[in-house]
Amino acid sequence: MSDSQSPLPAEPGAAAPDAAEHFSEVYGELKQLASRKLRGQSKDATLNTTGLVHEVYLKLRSGRSRSIEDDGHFMALCATAMRQVIVDHARARLTKKRGIEWSKVILDPDLGSRNVDVESEAAFLLQLEGALSQLEANDQRLGKLIELRFFGGFSVAETAAVLGVSEPTVKRDSRVARSFLMRELTA
Repeated sequence: MSDSQSPLPAEPGAAAPDAAEHFSEVYGELKQLASRKLRGQSKDATLNTTGLVHEVYLKLRSGRSRSIEDDGHFMALCATAMRQVIVDHARARLTKKRGIEWSKVILDPDLGSRNVDVESEAAFLLQLEGALSQLEANDQRLGKLIELRFFGGFSVAETAAVLGVSEPTVKRDSRVARSFLMRELTA
């Protein structure tokens, strides 16, 4: 993306060729990310790669007007939208399956490589969302870090660039955030 800022329109009908162009430029990358996140789902899954990417696009287009600072900022917005879409889908799945018990799940050490089967892990995703909301209330940067790594699939270097911190800080913060989340999820 160029140095100029590109606003996402507040209304779906408003013209925003820069935002649309930018989205089309990273569409392939977003599809790869969504594919990695949704890999391993059952054949009857209702959320697929294309659907997830398109929901992210619609969420960004229908949201309040934003200025995009750079590629990292745009991908961070996409990670946030992807988190919201996945959690909303998990919430809808659990609504259909009343009586499902919450299970305790421990996060993988490498958050960025974690695949998400929204269909079978709906309860886990909602537990994670609750714990992540608590983490964000305590420390906004740690919450954003987990969002970028887990839902956005960002590498340590990409996360450091978006957050404006060093890679060792990302690694250290990841350990702190993971510890907090594991404590919340296993309580």
